[in-house]
Amino acid sequence: MAIWFNDALRALVKLLLPLATGAAHRKAARQIQTYQQQQKALGVQYGILPETPIVDYGGTRRHLEAFVRDTPDVVFAATSGSTGAPKRIPYTADRLRRFKAASREAGLRAFSHFGIRRPELFVFAGLEKDDSFSSLVLHDADRGPGYLSGLIEPARYLRHPALRAAMAHHGHTAARVFLLALANPELLYSTNPSTLAVFLTDVKRTWREATGLVRAVVEGERPDLDHIIRRVGRRGWRTRFEKLAHADAPPPL
Repeated sequence: MAIWFNDALRALVKLLLPLATGAAHRKAARQIQTYQQQQKALGVQYGILPETPIVDYGGTRRHLEAFVRDTPDVVFAATSGSTGAPKRIPYTADRLRRFKAASREAGLRAFSHFGIRRPELFVFAGLEKDDSFSSLVLHDADRGPGYLSGLIEPARYLRHPALRAAMAHHGHTAARVFLLALANPELLYSTNPSTLAVFLTDVKRTWREATGLVRAVVEGERPDLDHIIRRVGRRGWRTRFEKLAHADAPPPL
């Protein structure tokens, strides 16, 4: 795609944002109004009564094993807890889709509350697959993100084969700097604040290495990344790359 088309689509998403946000608010209001009714219905469906005891993970394991045997599309996420070993929680494809939809709706409502005009989010998450729930949600497509999802969440390109190859030489900090300068997203997000703090510290302490991939692009050494540049670049990316490549120290945020 051409850079102007990326920006045009971003502008269209910005225009449609109030409509999507309104729909998310109305859906949340309906869910709040029907919450008690839904809980009662679930209690009847699953046989949960006031006298039903609360049991630990060991007491539910046999039920989970039976559920997994009868459900073909289950994947697992491991979570820590009080059992001394990670618990394996099953997720169906439908449950994951519902979670992602709910997360998008929550994001829309948060953007509205805080006055965010550009719904673009750079997520600082683990780069390798593991058995965590975050990895299960974010590492859903080894072939790379879809075009629109890549514009909204440019960090998804960190799992693109071409960028992973560049990362092997320049490091993950340089790959993130490359994408941040390329897409210029509105928001930075990390579940743990220390993740973002460590990244900014690494950028400052290892400035030459952190801008190594940007410098390689400026010098024409990474034509293999042209595909990513065309798909996620924002107007002014060349100027931003030039400034970073020739700066002796990190510029002010």
